[in-house]
Amino acid sequence: AGTLNYSLGRSALAFSLSQSKRQSLSTTAGGEDQQMSHSATWSLPLSGRTSTSLGTNWSSAEAATLQSDAWSLNWSLAHKISPRVSSSFTARHSEQKTNGTTGNVKENSVSAQLGMTF
Repeated sequence: AGTLNYSLGRSALAFSLSQSKRQSLSTTAGGEDQQMSHSATWSLPLSGRTSTSLGTNWSSAEAATLQSDAWSLNWSLAHKISPRVSSSFTARHSEQKTNGTTGNVKENSVSAQLGMTF
């Protein structure tokens, strides 16, 4: 696993990589499990109170009888309305392809949040 952060003046890039391999000692579980994931995020402050980020994730998992690949793309905009009130808006698209019982999945989501500290 590893992470690399890179500053580009006001904006920043972050990259992450993770890989694992596991061999089962049990003969009933059988086989080997492998997982790999990559992610990248670019963030940019637009002003002293507003920032945006764009990120992507990709993962792959392989087990004895299961193969799964997934990726997502997300964008967010955050704004600090006052010292105690903040807001954010997030949009995301994700896809998963698998030979498991859930089958292939595509999902789009949009969310808005308003928070206040007391």
